Amino acid sequence: MGDSEGLDHQILMHKIRAARMSLERMKLRMAFAKQAKQMKKEGTYGRFPSEEKLTTTLMNEMTLYEAFLYLEEGKRSASELSELLNVSEDRVASCIETLRKKKIWQG
Repeated sequence: MGDSEGLDHQILMHKIRAARMSLERMKLRMAFAKQAKQMKKEGTYGRFPSEEKLTTTLMNEMTLYEAFLYLEEGKRSASELSELLNVSEDRVASCIETLRKKKIWQG
């Protein structure tokens, strides 16, 4: 698993754990609920009104929890996290700030 995508096993496991954590949290579930409500209202079953919005929310949550998982392993620099997550250092700083605000990670 992950070989065809060229992903290291550990990186893949982080992504899977981050996806699970994202789905367990309220933000992503609320995004899906809002989309479902809009589909019902418009009678457009079978397609999300804003797939882009859901994708963005999922990717943001995934990045947040991937960062958390890497930070839980030990100290990491912003540049190291940036490289591991394939995002900017500003995005890494934003993730760390969010994790602290939500009291998920104290670091």
